[in-house]
Amino acid sequence: STMGDFDMSKDYRLAGAILFPMALVGLACNVSVVRFIKSIPSLNNSFGSVTLSQAVVDSIHQFFMAFYFAPTIFFRNKTMYALSAQFGYAILSAYQICCYSHLFISLNRFFAVCAPLAYRRLFRWGFTFKKPLAVVKMNRSCFTVQTVFKTYVLARTASRIYESLILH
Repeated sequence: STMGDFDMSKDYRLAGAILFPMALVGLACNVSVVRFIKSIPSLNNSFGSVTLSQAVVDSIHQFFMAFYFAPTIFFRNKTMYALSAQFGYAILSAYQICCYSHLFISLNRFFAVCAPLAYRRLFRWGFTFKKPLAVVKMNRSCFTVQTVFKTYVLARTASRIYESLILH
């Protein structure tokens, strides 16, 4: 089957070959950011903490993209495809946590510039270290709502298809 200029019957290897080095470069950059943040004493603050958590989760995301997703596409291994639900959930979780981390980084910078008096109260050490836990909880809540919704929609769709096949 084709999709535009991309022939999915043979170009999947090209997609995997392109994705692997891109994810590897992303992984290397994020690991460098983690090492940099850990080595600079001036980043031992709230902004450094939220940036560090974002870089760590983005590293996890890039690791899965480089060492699971790209080889799965390139080799079309049935065992790897069988594990795709679990790895897909991990990749999506890392991506969503990364997005929430970007939100916290933006809020951190916004309050530092627009409300410097509130910044010290909002982004103190105890609160900053609780944010990654809040992000994980928000992520789990979003996935729970999405899973319930998708299950409901799929069940309704399946029952309608089943009814239409039996009744017609």
